[in-house]
Amino acid sequence: MSENELDTVSIVNSCLAAHGKLQSPWFLCDVSASRSFSKDASIILIGLRGSGKRSLGFIASAELQWRFITEDQYFEEMTGATRAQYLHQSGRLAFHRKNIEVIKAMLDRNRKRCVIECGLGSLAGEVQTFLKVLCKTNPVIHIVRNMDHIRALLCLGDAEAKLMERGDPTHEVCSNFEYYNLYDDNCETYGGAGNLDRRSPNYSFKLKAAKEDFCYFIRHILGLPLPIINVATPFALSSVPIEDRHYTFAVTLCLSDIMCNGFDAGQLESCEDAVIFKVDDFSQNALSHIRCHIASIRRHVGVPIIYQVDQSVLSNVLDDLSKTDRDSIRYYLMRQGLRLGVEFLVVEIDDDHDKLRSIICTKGRTKIIGHSFEPEPRSPCQIQKAVELGCDVVQLTQPALSVNDNDDLREFKRRLQSLVTPRVVLIAYNIGDLGRESLFSNHTLTPVHSLHSIKDANPIHFPTARDIMKELFDRGVFDPLRFYVFGAGVSHSLAPAMYTAAYRACGLRHTAEKYVTSSLSDIRKVSQDPQFGGAIISWPFKVTLLEIVAGISTHAQNIGAINTLMPLRSSRDGENFLPGSHIADRGRAGHVAGLYGDNTDWVGLTACITRNLAPRNVIQPSKTTGLVIGAGGMARAAIYALLQLGCFKVFIFNRTPRNAEKVASHFNSWLLTEGREPLKA
Repeated sequence: MSENELDTVSIVNSCLAAHGKLQSPWFLCDVSASRSFSKDASIILIGLRGSGKRSLGFIASAELQWRFITEDQYFEEMTGATRAQYLHQSGRLAFHRKNIEVIKAMLDRNRKRCVIECGLGSLAGEVQTFLKVLCKTNPVIHIVRNMDHIRALLCLGDAEAKLMERGDPTHEVCSNFEYYNLYDDNCETYGGAGNLDRRSPNYSFKLKAAKEDFCYFIRHILGLPLPIINVATPFALSSVPIEDRHYTFAVTLCLSDIMCNGFDAGQLESCEDAVIFKVDDFSQNALSHIRCHIASIRRHVGVPIIYQVDQSVLSNVLDDLSKTDRDSIRYYLMRQGLRLGVEFLVVEIDDDHDKLRSIICTKGRTKIIGHSFEPEPRSPCQIQKAVELGCDVVQLTQPALSVNDNDDLREFKRRLQSLVTPRVVLIAYNIGDLGRESLFSNHTLTPVHSLHSIKDANPIHFPTARDIMKELFDRGVFDPLRFYVFGAGVSHSLAPAMYTAAYRACGLRHTAEKYVTSSLSDIRKVSQDPQFGGAIISWPFKVTLLEIVAGISTHAQNIGAINTLMPLRSSRDGENFLPGSHIADRGRAGHVAGLYGDNTDWVGLTACITRNLAPRNVIQPSKTTGLVIGAGGMARAAIYALLQLGCFKVFIFNRTPRNAEKVASHFNSWLLTEGREPLKA
């Protein structure tokens, strides 16, 4: 560590230990490392034995289709002997030297497209020095797990557990990311913590949640696209960054509330678009709670996390420390958010700019929200500061002293549009009861209260997302739209009831209904209603509707069927979309210039398959075979999903062979256009 890092460690230890507050005996990895890597940079996993490195490494290698290397395996390849054999033959000192030599060679020679699991060798000083250097070019992930689970797994006594626990913080020095390996309940639900027989029907469900979490985490930190992103569809919300969407909401969770009142992340899932995780507790076990609850939100809620260290609370709690000491603690906690790979980190625009730049230059894939709280009327200067610092989003808040302050805010936003270049994403609202009105006009990540948040938490005077949406309909910002399920056999469909319940829960005044018909002309007529919002397409229209749509997504074209119909209001041909035009049209009634067809069946099928495949039975193009029963529109989507996942040998079983042959011919022709030779039975 550098002198500055050691100084900060000294401050954190000496000041906080005396107060019984947050302690971390190690500072973070070299702050000059940017956390930006090439997309094929090898991933290195370090941590205690029993933390789950090997299982997670296997999951990552299967997801990325990269080589998986373990320390044990590489040692045997290099020396021709197992570690136990070498230790027995050569003695402890020779083994130690050879082990360090092998680990350094393993790391140095496999810098691309590998997932590398380091064993106990990562505790050696020479190896940690080498890992620090690797942090500048590769993600080195410290895998952390609840010590009680490790003790139970390894059957450790108190002395052994304490010895292991004392060594683990050294991994923080030589890593640039941290992943908290949250306990996976599926291990108990489907057969206990022991190894399941691969022939067991429940085998594929073991580590199911951990697989989803870790695959998302590694794709996020490497900047890799998620496996199911409908980028070829201009209507797909997933293709629009959350900060560019209109009317998004973020619910606030305070660490102090979680620690005092408990927290079930599974209850939080609702219509909010993000979670603001506010660090406002600085007790000794705060770090472990931060790690654990970030992991829990990521697993159970599945929305972007906005990480914020509450400066005002820190100042009040540690008021007898100097500002320099408090700032050191605050920056430490901010870097902890970057290590955890959160999607957004909030910084204060008025902080020391050199220190801010040291944070921002190490952000990696995390986006920075520059926040400024101004007691006086706003000035574009703060926004310019944030832009110059490299912030991705600017957040301005101000106490409302009168209702006129809300009018001033609207005027400020209007003037800002012509002043700031380049365009900046702005979050701006007033604080307090008099400022509540301004929350209804803020477009991006508006803070809201959740009906499912902690019941005994301090009341926050924010409306719910549902309250805001209902108000926006009252003001005519959004129009009530009509949605349908079209088909000849949809009389028993549950979709309208499900959608109606969702609309009510989210404050949307749309309607959903079944429309039983086998006539294409009926669909033409209904879809010309100015309030037509879209439709689910069922049999017999999934293929025949291709004749009347003005445009279709690439996926629908490849499949040769559609299951989703949407109105075009800003484009007549379904192809010449202005960037973001579909966002402006979303939720608005008006003349229907044309219809756009898409297919989302394959997305649902792909998600279903990937979520229920264990890492050990992941699809392998050279080995895996698929069977699809049927030859209709849904069967086409199933075949397409298998092909997208790399399963290129697919059999179709259908009562009418001619229809199966027609579908097979369609996809074999498509494979040729993709440069792949179709497989012959």
